[in-house]
Amino acid sequence: MYAHNDNLFSPSVSPNTANRMGDSTMHKSLGAVYLGVVAASFLFGVTTLQVYIYYQHFPEDKLQNKLVVPFLWLMDALHLALSIHAVYFYIVNQAPFIHIVWYVATQPESLFYAVSQRVVFRSMRVQLSFVVVITFTVTSLYAMRIWNLAQNRSCYLVLLLVVAQLLEFAAGGLEAYTCIAIPTYLQIDDFLWQMQIAFAAHAVVDCFLAGGMCYCLQMERTSFSVMDGTVVRLMRYVVCSGGATSACAIATLIALAIDPGSQVWLAFYFVLSKLYVNSFLALLNARRSICRGMEQPSSPSALSDVRFAHVEPDAHASPQSAVPYTASNVDSNDNVCRSSMTLNGAPSRDGLAEGPKTET
Repeated sequence: MYAHNDNLFSPSVSPNTANRMGDSTMHKSLGAVYLGVVAASFLFGVTTLQVYIYYQHFPEDKLQNKLVVPFLWLMDALHLALSIHAVYFYIVNQAPFIHIVWYVATQPESLFYAVSQRVVFRSMRVQLSFVVVITFTVTSLYAMRIWNLAQNRSCYLVLLLVVAQLLEFAAGGLEAYTCIAIPTYLQIDDFLWQMQIAFAAHAVVDCFLAGGMCYCLQMERTSFSVMDGTVVRLMRYVVCSGGATSACAIATLIALAIDPGSQVWLAFYFVLSKLYVNSFLALLNARRSICRGMEQPSSPSALSDVRFAHVEPDAHASPQSAVPYTASNVDSNDNVCRSSMTLNGAPSRDGLAEGPKTET
């Protein structure tokens, strides 16, 4: 039906050539975008599960977190809905004209070309704006955590935070400008440098924030194995979350630089915002298990054993071996937990720093 409509084709492209072009590049365009939406849908399910776990485990959390969590979930849901709308429009609504819309340089005066490109790219513009909002919100929350952990210890760390947030703001501005300036997909080559700079800035900011948080946690390390293990565990959370978002941003940048004409980069870009939201929610939900692990050495049974070791004259345990279980060291444990859980506020010092009552 559409293969012999010469008015929709450029004079230099025949219908048979158009069909061969569509068959050879379908996997790099519609196939890649479809897989990206599938991966984004899976990650959105993980996001929803993490939101449910958050409200089950932290019903008395800070108001800031209670507002941020549903806001991020709503932004993520709208982003997924717009992604599905764009893919559905191309794959289902315009199925007879897929080769024309995606792979053939059509005539500028073609009505179908103008309408299809304008309608779909309007939804894509809104979708990209949601990505900008999500990434800036999550990176700002991470910056607030580092600010609270630093406690004015290093002016260089404060400068790092300022530079990171300025880079993130500039990246979001470039993405917003690109969304408004690009008229159609066929003109994406004219805006490659803006998009590449934005994706590179995302990766650099994630590395900055992960490095800054690991530095702050390293400053909290002590000579006690229990607290050191907790700090190392927190550092692993930070490195994994920052590494996932950085890797996705770098993959988007590489795909865009190697083959900007395909839509492989869009597959990674659909997933990027989902990784930001899931990394933040994972750190929020991990607070319960981390604090429980830090409270375990201060259980009554362990403290009772240490108390009896002081009473019995032939005890083999030296006084230094009982030091990690004194009230002062439990209070030091509390300081590590408080600094590592800045978004939730300090845990109850009454529950952590209160030592065993002395029997009279």
